[in-house]
Amino acid sequence: MTTPAIAPGRRLRLLGLRIGMLGCVCAAPLSAPASGLVPRTDEARAEQLVQTARALMLQGEVGAAAARLDTVTRRYRKTPAAAEAALLSAQLYLENRELDEAFDRFQAVIDKHAASPHYPAALAGQQEAARLALEGYRNAARKGEPVGSSLPPKDMVADMFRLLVRNGRFTAGAPKAQYELACALDQLGFRDEALEEHDRFLKDYPEDPLADDAAFQIANIRFHEAKRGYGEEGAIQSALLGFEYFLTAHPASERSPEARHRIRVLQGWQQDRLREAARLYERLGKKEAAALTLARIIEEFPETPDARELALRAHELRGQPLAPSAAAAELPPPPPDAPAP
Repeated sequence: MTTPAIAPGRRLRLLGLRIGMLGCVCAAPLSAPASGLVPRTDEARAEQLVQTARALMLQGEVGAAAARLDTVTRRYRKTPAAAEAALLSAQLYLENRELDEAFDRFQAVIDKHAASPHYPAALAGQQEAARLALEGYRNAARKGEPVGSSLPPKDMVADMFRLLVRNGRFTAGAPKAQYELACALDQLGFRDEALEEHDRFLKDYPEDPLADDAAFQIANIRFHEAKRGYGEEGAIQSALLGFEYFLTAHPASERSPEARHRIRVLQGWQQDRLREAARLYERLGKKEAAALTLARIIEEFPETPDARELALRAHELRGQPLAPSAAAAELPPPPPDAPAP
């Protein structure tokens, strides 16, 4: 993403003002310092502009403040005050929820003033802009509403999180940035990339406190793929393997109960799919295939309440009805709460 300079005619949504309306502000004489002297050096002029902008911000004159800050970043970009001016400008856009512009301006601080003490604040500002953009998409999805035109496109939001990983790779927040990238990609609908990033997180930070949640998220993405696929066997198996790995690798995780519940749901989908297949085989006259499918249900889900009925039906399909004595020996035992014959 680039950082375009504000130009006359470009709409600046800060408090509803336009840059064209600020032309007179840019041309206005600089406020004289307390001594009444006009600064003679670029450094002093830039510093005075920044201080004037700060005062204007406190007075609510956001448009005038933005004009002075942009003057510093354009005309005095090599002065020490330029980094502070760029940061303040980005923060103004963030406060006004112009998230893509704010993010780009924070990126300008990071790219052009890497040695500046303002680097951490710029990175924090980027994190907030990306978080707000993602939150906008989440809120729209939750309410079933269209995404507002003020939000950046999904691919741009994904790029925001990718840049956060790059910009913070040498900071203590690097693991969290990697994890949040994976979660953001999932929530934005880029699920294949989300799986790759969660997997990369587990390889790079296997001992991080978020490792258990990353493993859970991999299985959970597969779970929702299976749900959208109406129980397609491959998707169900992938999700089951994911949750089983999670429980093995992180048995003490607070998400273990949720994983076990998901496994039961997946097994229910598996069983439903097998029952439907058995009914289909029977309708097509493929009795042996139907019997084998029923036998598989009994083998894989021995605790199913109607296991005895399924076994009886499998014998009938094979033309082998059981006598009561044989049934007692060969059929699964009835469930504990079954009524006595």
